[in-house]
Amino acid sequence: MSGPRDDQMRRPWVSLKDFFWLVYLYPLRFLAAILPVPWLQRIGSMLLPPLHLITIRWKRLLTNRITAVYQAKSVKLEAGATARRFITNALFRAMDDLVMDKLIAEKRLRRVHLQGQDNLDRALSLGKGVIVLTGHFYANRLAKRYLAQIGYPMASVRNRKPQNRALGRFAKKLLETRYVEFLHGIIKDELFLQDEDCALQIFKRLRLNGLVNLHLDASFSQERVRYPFLNGERLFPAGFLRIVRLTGCCIVPMLCLGNSRELSVVFENPLDLEPGADQHEFVSVNLPKMARRLESQILRYPDQWELWDRPQTWLAIRCARLVL
Repeated sequence: MSGPRDDQMRRPWVSLKDFFWLVYLYPLRFLAAILPVPWLQRIGSMLLPPLHLITIRWKRLLTNRITAVYQAKSVKLEAGATARRFITNALFRAMDDLVMDKLIAEKRLRRVHLQGQDNLDRALSLGKGVIVLTGHFYANRLAKRYLAQIGYPMASVRNRKPQNRALGRFAKKLLETRYVEFLHGIIKDELFLQDEDCALQIFKRLRLNGLVNLHLDASFSQERVRYPFLNGERLFPAGFLRIVRLTGCCIVPMLCLGNSRELSVVFENPLDLEPGADQHEFVSVNLPKMARRLESQILRYPDQWELWDRPQTWLAIRCARLVL
C-alpha cells in the first residue's frame, strides 16, 4: 500500500500545472490587485491563444475521454470543440477568482439569469433548512458569492486538503498551501469534512433554516457508495443523507453556468425523497436519482464540468470503453 512518500516520489519535479500556478499566484495575482476588472479580463482574453497552444496534449486527452463517454451514451457531440471550450472556461473561472471580491463589491455581475428562485424559497418556507446539491461546475464559486450578496448565503462543505495529482514536487512543496489559502479567501463560508464537528455545524445551519452546499461528485467522505455514472462507476458521498433523514431538510439541486460576463444560476425543483425503512434503504432509493440528475447536467453542459481530467473520472471512462 503506497503512502505519502511514495506519492511524492512518483511526481515529476516540475509539471505544466506548476508553471500555471506560479504565474497565477504571483504576476497575475499582483496585476489583479492593482488593475481595474475590465483590464484583467482583457488580459485573460489575450492569454487564451497561448494557453490553447501549450495545452494541445491536454486537449487531446480530454477529447478522448469525452468521446468515450458520449459514444457509450449514444449521444452525438463534437468532443474536440468541447475540450477547447473546457480549457477556455477553466481560464475564465481562474480570472474571475482573481477579482472575485471586486466583482461582488463593485456589483459588476450585471448579466445574471436566476431561474427557479421560487423553488428555493418554497423549500426555505418549510423552516428546516436546505441542502443545495451541486456538481463541480466552473461557475459555482461566483454564483455562491452572488447569491450571498442578494440574500441567500450558503456554507460550502469542502475537503480541507484536496489531492491534486497533476502537481509536481515544486508546486506541492512551495505553492499548494498558498493556493489553498487563496481559495479560502474566495469561498469565505466553509465547513471542512476533516473537522470533528463538521456534521454538527451542518445540523446547526439547517436548524437555523440556512443553506448548506454539497458537491455530489466529491468523493472524499467517510460514507461512500458506488453507483453507475457516465457509463462506468463512481463513488458518491452518502453521509449527508443521514443528516437529511434526521433533520427532514429539503434538497434543492443547483446548476451554475457561465462566468462574470454572463452567469446563469438554476434552482431545480426540490427532490421528492422516498422515506426508506432504514438508512441503508434511504440511501439506496434516493442517491441513484441524484446521480442520474447530475449525469444529465454533465451530458448537457460537458464543457462546464471541471472534473473530466480527474483520476476518478478516468477510471469511469475506462469502464465505459470496455462496453463499447
